[in-house]
Amino acid sequence: MTGAASILPDDIAELKAMVLSMQASLRAHEVLIQSLRIQIARLKKQKFGASSEKVEREIEQLELALEGLEIARAEQDLTTEDRGDGDDTDIATEAKDETPAKRRRKPRVSDDTLRERIVLDPGEDCLHRAGPLRLIGEDVSEILEFISAKLKLVETARLKKTCRRCEKITQMPAPSGTAAPPGVAYYFSADRKGEHPQKHLAAFKGILQADAYAGFKALYAPDKEGNIKVREAACWAHLRRDFHDAWKATGSVIAKEAIDRIGEVYDIEREITGKSSENRLAVRQKQSKPKVVAFKAWAEDQLGKISGKGDLAKAFRYALKRWPSFTLFLDDGHVAIDNNVAERAIKPVVIGRKNWMFAGRDAGGETLAAAMTIIETAKMNGLNPQAYLADILGRIQEHKVNRLDELLPWNWSPLKAPKTAAAKAERAA
Repeated sequence: MTGAASILPDDIAELKAMVLSMQASLRAHEVLIQSLRIQIARLKKQKFGASSEKVEREIEQLELALEGLEIARAEQDLTTEDRGDGDDTDIATEAKDETPAKRRRKPRVSDDTLRERIVLDPGEDCLHRAGPLRLIGEDVSEILEFISAKLKLVETARLKKTCRRCEKITQMPAPSGTAAPPGVAYYFSADRKGEHPQKHLAAFKGILQADAYAGFKALYAPDKEGNIKVREAACWAHLRRDFHDAWKATGSVIAKEAIDRIGEVYDIEREITGKSSENRLAVRQKQSKPKVVAFKAWAEDQLGKISGKGDLAKAFRYALKRWPSFTLFLDDGHVAIDNNVAERAIKPVVIGRKNWMFAGRDAGGETLAAAMTIIETAKMNGLNPQAYLADILGRIQEHKVNRLDELLPWNWSPLKAPKTAAAKAERAA
């Protein structure tokens, strides 16, 4: 028997009681999640005004709690499913024997569902030239097909203006703050061993923004010549989450102050989102740096006053131990304050992890990673991924190989609908 099955009682009544208790727990989970969503929605409606920065911070804290609950619920669902998969108990075996095999049912659709009838006619004459054919019946098969969503082209015009005197051109920066289009890449790993990210990023040189996952540690080490190829940029969102968890668990005033201090830095970041790296660097040096320096001095002072065994002390040590990585964003306008972009990109995989158990072999996981790369990059570029994929899959075979870059999410535009004969005749009239 597995470890999970060994702790289950043999009495059926006790098992039923456990199931009812778990169901009640899940319902309470759902109620709390819905409550948080309602609070977030209400706060977002009233965030504009004199106290918008405070409301924005409350929204972020609630979203942190909501994210933790959703991930916990997904993990609980996965654990429950794993327990139900075991067939090493007598109860599971008996239930399996008594339950008849279920046939896959035909999906139900409403009467007003759009329908299309395709008729495959063998013709009028017999293939063996024996004589004409007559209709005696038909075999009908049905398949549900999702129709592409409607597209909306959002055009962002960055007006170029020139000074009448000096003739210098002025133009607002691109929303992303960089000339490069946004994109995300997924890599499949069979387990959490550090060898996988080290292999994926073997040729990478630059700044890596991530949490304190031990698998990245080797990437930050100097090479044989003493050169550092990868610099670590720590994530302030992870640090803030640690303080948030400590505050929710204990009501600590110190943890709440840490959240508020970090929130003040985030208030500045919101004002410079989408600005050029030069602008971000200048604002950070002038406004953010004094707050970050003050936070470090305050953190060192608080660490000497609290118990060193609690989660709050652990959060302080996490920050101070990696302080150069936490302050890298102050000296480089290209670096973000956190890696929330990557966190949001991986969230669908984390929450839906039980769905990925059936990817098959490692090749299936790699295929899924490639699909997620395309889908999430399309979303980051403001596209409807279903409409985008339906379009490129329908035309890629006839598309010229030397022009495949036209189908990339940041270059793609849908084909214009062909002009019908009726439309041509109407214009001619």
